[in-house]
Amino acid sequence: MFTGLRKIFRKNLGIDLGTANTLIYQEDQGIVFNEPTVIAMTDTGKVLDVGSRASSYLGRTPDGIRAVRPMARGVISDFDAVSDFIRSILHMVRDRQAVLAPDVVVCVPSNITRTEQRTVLDAVMEADIHRVWLMEEVMAAAVGAGAAYPGASPVMVLDIGGGTTEAAVISDMAYLACETLRVAGDEMNELVLRYMKRKRGLLMSPESAERLKWDAGAVPGWAGKTITVNAGGKDLTTGMPATCEVTSDELAPIFKNMLEDMAEMAKDVLRQIDIEILHGISAGGVVLTGGGALLRGLDSYLTRSCGIEFRLTDNPLETVIAGAGRAVQNLSEYRSVFIN
Repeated sequence: MFTGLRKIFRKNLGIDLGTANTLIYQEDQGIVFNEPTVIAMTDTGKVLDVGSRASSYLGRTPDGIRAVRPMARGVISDFDAVSDFIRSILHMVRDRQAVLAPDVVVCVPSNITRTEQRTVLDAVMEADIHRVWLMEEVMAAAVGAGAAYPGASPVMVLDIGGGTTEAAVISDMAYLACETLRVAGDEMNELVLRYMKRKRGLLMSPESAERLKWDAGAVPGWAGKTITVNAGGKDLTTGMPATCEVTSDELAPIFKNMLEDMAEMAKDVLRQIDIEILHGISAGGVVLTGGGALLRGLDSYLTRSCGIEFRLTDNPLETVIAGAGRAVQNLSEYRSVFIN
């Protein structure tokens, strides 16, 4: 009865504060915000827009306005901007019919510093919040995938986000091993940018490079049918708009070193656990999630590299926020995993 009354008067929130995109889950409503982690401000600090509308300013800001991505490689790169971003999006989604200020669960990288923790906590509290809980993204991914819960058997998760790749073995809501690599989806985009500039003489925007990654990106040795797409940008010789054909076979080798690093990190985590637990992980497979996990053939590539099956979740882009959503609806059950 108390829980039912509480949900009437207080609508709790979960936030996945990602390098590329931020998602917000509102209790009893689901995902109410899913937009780029971008904020547009005037030179005097006035917030103009956040999310998709702010991203339209990137690379084309008029005088007196700047567009900022306040997160980079999984860490805060602009403390003031991330504070303004968090406050703005919380004011946008708050249920004004709720009488009480909500509790908020914010998902953050597992290697977040104390200073970064304090920045996130202060920014959220300034938006008229009751309490703030910090939850590590890889733990939230395991919860969101339905693989981690009180009393659950050991499970391994590999979460490839925008700024970081995290691998962890979790048992009964506690880490048996955990490692973080500051290489993920954003690095894939950068690899595409550099390749197209160096080999094709084509200067692309970050957004165009990301689209090319999704349209034609694949792992080395991908067994699927070759994909051919038209990539657009500016010709470095003439300075004029230009397009060229790019194939998945051409792009695949540029990801080789990065994918080898991811596979090696996963193997390092597996080496840290007892043989009995390793057998259990081998039988159940590794949970693979995060936007970067959608690179074509990545699950098969990791399976071959590590000798253990990697299985992609049904909705890799929303696994972390799904975990935050479960946590905000059952705060007492998941309180042990909050890091503050």
